[in-house]
Formats: sequence, C-alpha cells, structure tokens
Amino acid sequence: MSRRLFVRLRYRIPIALLAISPHFAQADDVLDEIIVRADFRERAAAELPPSISVLDQATIEQSAVQHFEELVFSVPNLNYSGDGNRARYFQIRGIGELEQYEGAPNPSVGFLIDDIDFSGIATVATLFDVEQVEVLRGPQGTRYGANALAGLVYVQSATPTAEWDGRVQLTVGGDDALAGGIALGGPLIEDKLEFRVAAHHHESNGFRDNAFLDREDTNGRQESLLRGRLSWHAGNDWQLGLTVMIADIDDGYDAFAIDNSLTMQSDKPGRDAQESAAGSLRSSWNGSERMSFTSITTYADSDIDFSFDADWGNEEVWAPYTYDFVSLSSRKRRTLSQELRLTSAEAGRLFNDSTDWLFGVYVMRLNDELTTINRGDYVDPVFNFALAIDDRFGGDFVAL
Repeated sequence: MSRRLFVRLRYRIPIALLAISPHFAQADDVLDEIIVRADFRERAAAELPPSISVLDQATIEQSAVQHFEELVFSVPNLNYSGDGNRARYFQIRGIGELEQYEGAPNPSVGFLIDDIDFSGIATVATLFDVEQVEVLRGPQGTRYGANALAGLVYVQSATPTAEWDGRVQLTVGGDDALAGGIALGGPLIEDKLEFRVAAHHHESNGFRDNAFLDREDTNGRQESLLRGRLSWHAGNDWQLGLTVMIADIDDGYDAFAIDNSLTMQSDKPGRDAQESAAGSLRSSWNGSERMSFTSITTYADSDIDFSFDADWGNEEVWAPYTYDFVSLSSRKRRTLSQELRLTSAEAGRLFNDSTDWLFGVYVMRLNDELTTINRGDYVDPVFNFALAIDDRFGGDFVAL
C-alpha cells in the first residue's frame, strides 16, 4: 500500500555572531541578478534568449525534491526516460536517448555537473546544495561538441564563499523515506582560499511491494553524495576552482507487474546502481582589459550496473509453464576532457566595438565498456516446446 507523508526541515545557517533584527520589504528592493554560466561567457539571464531556462536555488529548495528528474516538468520541452529506477536520459524538444541501447555513441542531450560530463548517465543528479540548474534548448555543438545536439542541462553546485555558511536538511516521509544532508563552507585563508563540503543521503523503500518475496524494498532507493569544492584567489589575476565528488547510487528496480498494479510478482528483482568518482579544475585569468583566459579540465569514472527480471513473474505465476528470464548489464564509463578558450572583454571588441570574439579548443576522450547478459528458460508442456537463452554481448567504445 502506498503511503505519502512528508516532513521536511531545512535550515540555512550563517556561521557568525547572530543578531536578530526586523526586516521589512522596501519599495526599492531589487531582485538578485541570475548569471548563466553554461554559455561561453557568463551573462545575465535577462540578456539571453527564451530558449534558456534557469532554476535558481530558491526554486529548487521550494520544490522539496531530491533528484533532478523531479524538476523536469518545470522546464518547457524537457522530458526524461528512466530505463530504471531513476532518470538518466533526457529529451529536449523530443530529441534524445530513451535507453542505453540506442546505438549512437554520443548523447543528444548533454548533462554537466560542475563542468563534469555525465551525459547519458545522469543518475547522480541529486539536488542537495545545488545553486542553479540551466537548461539550454537547441543545438550546443559549438560549445560542447557532439554530446549536445539537442540541448544541454548544466547543474551548478553551491560555490565557496568568503563568509561562513552552513545548511542542514532533514526529510521524513512515507514508504520509509528518509533524507539528510549537511553543507558547510567558508574561508580557509582570508581573501585567498575558500572551501565548501556537502554530504547527503536519501533512502526509501519505494511505493511498490513484492508479494512473492514478501518485501517492500525491491524498488527502493539508497543514494549518497559527497562533494568538496575549493576556490583559490592565486594572485596576478588568476582564479582557480577545484571540485571533487563521489556518488553512490544503489537503487532497486522492480517496477512492472503482470496485472499492471503496484504489487510485484518477480522472483529476481533488478538493480539500478551507479558509482561515480569525478573532479574538475577550472582556471581563469582576467589580467587584461581586452580578453580573459579560461581552462577547464574534467575527469569522471563511473561503474553502472543495471538488471531486471525480464518475465516479471515467478514459477507459481507462470505454472504449468516455465518462463524465467533475466537481463544483466555492467557498464564502465570514463571521460577526460580539456577546454581552453580566450574570450574578448568589452575593451577587446572588434569592428568599432560592435563584435565580440572567442577562440577556443575542446577535446574529450571517452571510453565506454558495456557487457550485457540475457539468459532464461521457456518450457511449454502443452506443445512440448523448450527454449534456453544465454546471450552475451560486449562492447568497448573509445572516442577522441
């Protein structure tokens, strides 16, 4: 039986001497400017075309969600496909992958978290301590190459600040849902080096029960994320930012019933899991009135396991027939990317200050290994027919 009850506590805590004073809205209050970072140059959202949607931190927190898939329908023309417990594939304007067996090596919708490429494996897109999500609809090939022919989703976690700041989250809900997170940041060296760390865990039994196994957690979730960020003002107009993250997603996958109900009968419930370790290093130089320089280096290593009971039943359900199939997939994906770019500043415009310019290089190496095993047995005692399947498929894709 599905039970829905949510209790959520969120606190954002400035770590400083606390003073309590009344605050009244003023007629001349100005809304905070939203800066979009996914494009070549940072620009105010008001200057960008309507094909770009921005979800700020306030919107994300007010939505009270755990994962980006729960925000998808807040963005026009954006849809998702789970192919498992969590969404990892996205479609923009109807274009994009639906599953890992598409065949094309390059995802049509790019997905970046703090500049790290998780295109096609966005299971790790949890939202605790996320500052902003940007969705760019339409081809972004010039910016991100073949991985963004339909568009791009860019997730930006909270950046380190010069003031101490903390955040605590606690969520309790039905189906044994529990989520907790803590984030803390501030200066390590005043005016020189700032840090931020965040840890989050979410678990739930899910709202489907397995009657055959007498379990409530076969479609449950166990999701953890640890992230650290450093911001270093290196001097001589250099700014360096380092992000390191570890994600451990270990979800069950038991989502289809023969009678289309929420009560499962499978005897071999599946798994939808992803372990990722990733990092990015962004270096920027603004020592000239005419131009700026940016270097972005990223690396991600992900292990993905996906399995399911292909007959969604058991020996009692299918008796007197034998109908028992299972599918198992194991995937390893590693990406290494480097981007270098020179961007004109206001004083560096060409043709009588009418034209901005940019010169850059983007290179990515992708190694994707996939092993899929489909095995099962089918026996029909009425027509005396038997079939055994043991298919194994292996693929190793490397691209530069």
